[in-house]
Amino acid sequence: MFVGALRAEYEVPGARNLKDKRRRVRSLKDRVASRFGVDVAEVDAQDLWQRTVLGVALVSGTESQLRARMDALVRFLTMDPNLRVLGITPRVFERVDPDLTALS
Repeated sequence: MFVGALRAEYEVPGARNLKDKRRRVRSLKDRVASRFGVDVAEVDAQDLWQRTVLGVALVSGTESQLRARMDALVRFLTMDPNLRVLGITPRVFERVDPDLTALS
């Protein structure tokens, strides 16, 4: 099993209040989760009107599949017209082999 994580930092131009910002961020989170089958959360800058940081978690059976999904995800995250990308940092973790006997 291979695990990937991605941190995406955005400016939310023109957001007039937190409600406006959260509406835009929720829309992106819902589209990402639906399209890519990943978990997405706002992980920083929750109280700032014009900024947000999203965290995305992915799991795959092979490293090549994980990297391909992450590449597609990065492309998708840069295309939202309502948010300005400040930075996207993807990370692939080493192969994760849990010791299943520890769960018994």
